[in-house]
Amino acid sequence: LSGFAASGLDIALTGHVHHSSAELFEVDARKIVMIQAGTATSIRTRQEPPAYNDIKASAAHITVETRVFRGNGFMADGEKAFRNTDCGGWASG
Repeated sequence: LSGFAASGLDIALTGHVHHSSAELFEVDARKIVMIQAGTATSIRTRQEPPAYNDIKASAAHITVETRVFRGNGFMADGEKAFRNTDCGGWASG
């Protein structure tokens, strides 16, 4: 991850653990937004129902809304926002 941080990486999209999340991850003093995908299309759920992330990003802001399947469709189930600090990555808010 050091190489990614040195290149100015802002967002890393991850998967495989089947749990939706969006968190700041610090690598070599740079804060990167790590967005973990949920399981959107499987009936084999883990500890959460089927879900996906709706990501909106600009140079100044990143918003990640988790959408969870509830009965007849996917519904908003929380949102996290991040802002560019212009000096070492991202911060919550």
